[in-house]
Amino acid sequence: MKYAIIDKDGNIKRIVTCQESDLVHNTPDGHKGIPFEYDTHDYYYNDGFIKIPDMPDRHYVWDTTNHVWTYNQELYDYWIKQDNKKLLNSNIVVSGYEYQADTKSLSAMMTQYQLLSIVGGVVKWKLADNSFVELSAEDLLEVIKAISARTQKIISA
Repeated sequence: MKYAIIDKDGNIKRIVTCQESDLVHNTPDGHKGIPFEYDTHDYYYNDGFIKIPDMPDRHYVWDTTNHVWTYNQELYDYWIKQDNKKLLNSNIVVSGYEYQADTKSLSAMMTQYQLLSIVGGVVKWKLADNSFVELSAEDLLEVIKAISARTQKIISA
């Protein structure tokens, strides 16, 4: 028979299949084994299994005391930080070309810009799709400004 191993808060820790006589070997201290026949229920409350409703979004946590999803500011801050980090390091399209815009690429662009500003000419620049384009100092400056503007927009949002 299938049993749900339930912790003190009603969370299903795992599902085991065993004889009732073997349940004691599968149930840690402070937990209980309850006959389980639902594949879609994931919480135990008031002597019955319930299905936790879908999470409203990734900024919520399940409150095992009140049995509701509650907003969590720490999760919100964490995900905003992660999303911003991805955006800051994502590629950028300028004048129809897609450039890598991570910190290392931006640093290389700035170095090349300084060099080309002094000596002139063009540099063969590798794009995000591994193709190449020739860029002058003015072209590099346009890309650098676009990356900087995007960074400011993300940081000040």
